Amino acid sequence: MTELLDMKRVRVYLGGPNGSLAETTTRAEREAAAHRILRYRTLVWDYALQTATTVIPPAASVGWEAPLRMVSWLEKDRLTPEDLPGARRASAVELGTVQDLPLVELWRRTALAALVGRERELPLIADKINIEQAKVVLRDVADLVRGLVILDTRYSAIPGWQRLGGRKSNSPSIDPRRRVLVNTTISAAQLCSQWAGNPTPDDVASTDRLGHLERAPLLPTPYPFGVDGAIAALHNTYVRLGLEFPRADVATAIVRTQRQMSALALQLAESSGEDEQVKVFTRRAERCARVLGLLAKDVGGNIGSGNAALGDAEAGLSALAEAVQVGDSASAEKLESISRLFTMVDRRIATRIRQGIHDRYYLVCHEYGLSSEWIRGVRRPVRKFEPITKLSHPDLIDAANRLDRGAPDRIVSAEPLRARSEFTALLESPMGLGRDGRMREGDGARDVHAPNGPRRQAPVGTVEGPGL
Repeated sequence: MTELLDMKRVRVYLGGPNGSLAETTTRAEREAAAHRILRYRTLVWDYALQTATTVIPPAASVGWEAPLRMVSWLEKDRLTPEDLPGARRASAVELGTVQDLPLVELWRRTALAALVGRERELPLIADKINIEQAKVVLRDVADLVRGLVILDTRYSAIPGWQRLGGRKSNSPSIDPRRRVLVNTTISAAQLCSQWAGNPTPDDVASTDRLGHLERAPLLPTPYPFGVDGAIAALHNTYVRLGLEFPRADVATAIVRTQRQMSALALQLAESSGEDEQVKVFTRRAERCARVLGLLAKDVGGNIGSGNAALGDAEAGLSALAEAVQVGDSASAEKLESISRLFTMVDRRIATRIRQGIHDRYYLVCHEYGLSSEWIRGVRRPVRKFEPITKLSHPDLIDAANRLDRGAPDRIVSAEPLRARSEFTALLESPMGLGRDGRMREGDGARDVHAPNGPRRQAPVGTVEGPGL
């Protein structure tokens, strides 16, 4: 959607005339392309409607007026197959065939993604999503609908285009977001987006505007003796790792304490006869040892802190060591609690390592250079750091993913958040306004992609701007 909103010279991208450049497609070809886009858009519109209907609780009424109003307008402006050109939806051939025109190809890929989401994702989340997650999804749906309405207005001058709900364009030169629109789909979507992005004071206590649950509270110190103290310290270690980013040497020290705690927990499990936990703690100690060896191998970085998390980790290690030293026994429930906290801490450590690699807070040193300063006629050696990649430090990424058993097979990137911000900025910015303040529908202001005309030879699927 971000790419579609960024492509403002619609007729040019469909091969129409562009100043002194002659048209490269006929009017009939542009009309046929518009018909395909209409069929693709219907799939995206239906996906937005079904997603909103799926995540709204069945008994929702008070407090859910904004999303329910948006759903009502989505149903009202929905185009049925009989309303579409040819009285049919997009066929399998149209969805599976790469289109020659980049604009139509973008719509095909968007429709295909919507179809996959409707068939594969919606059935899985229908009975698993909670209230906070539903609000996050509804905000994305609302902004998607806003983008579709904006594109509907922009495309209204294309030959063969059909407006949402069968409406005619009475004032095509006016930006619909700059006039009073009370009973419209775009106003309902905008209100829903604001409703989901600005929770009530009661909601703030449990979730923030992005849907992340409030952090767990810190347990009081000093910690109890033995296994109970180790459990409390592990809990606080997990919480503090979510509050602050650990420096490279601090992360190494935390992983070292976790490896030692795994070895001590292994002894407790053996003395208690819990064979299943023995296997779990053994595998965990091996994973921590592998990560520790790679972190301690020429990895550095002075950004971050993490001293509080390290203090809690060392306190947990001391408490567990005391329990083993005095022969304290651990019940199956306590061993299960330790195992569960180990998993939580490992996941957070792995997340921080991936974040440090991606944001270049963690670097790797393979060679030394000479300092620029002379000290008593000698230039001292200094370490030369470089970003961590699959070439410079190939095993660390894999080790971090193995530490987090539920982690993805790639580095967690901040790109989706940046793309989301770009998409929101496009929704809020003027839509193809000229210098006189009037919107040139179907044409738009100077396009960032085609300052001297469209790129006719760009390969299909080329990303010309930040994608969502």
